[in-house]
Amino acid sequence: MTDLNTDPKIETFLSITKEKEEIKYQIIIAVRELLLQIFPHSEERFIYGGIGFFIDGKIFGGIYTNRQLVKIEFSNGWRMKDENTLLIGSGKFRRHLELNTVSEVVSKKAEYYIKQARD
Repeated sequence: MTDLNTDPKIETFLSITKEKEEIKYQIIIAVRELLLQIFPHSEERFIYGGIGFFIDGKIFGGIYTNRQLVKIEFSNGWRMKDENTLLIGSGKFRRHLELNTVSEVVSKKAEYYIKQARD
């Protein structure tokens, strides 16, 4: 994986997650690697309690957790194609994809949605 992280808060977030919730950690790592593969020039920042991804100073998405799952948040999710109706959210702009297992990174087509994050 390309390591673009310069924010020590991200390493703390990852370390605590790994220690407390291994499955969530594995999901985060899988999604993070995918995001950095698709957008290798993106910048990571610890923001809103998770990892935000930025290009040219603008956030386009992020990886966040709650008690039950990992969410891939899309800043302009309202514009994304969602034939599979997997995106969640009814706000003006944001949508997210919920992941409970590492296998859902593939089965819920995370790559398909991530590729649209900058469209």
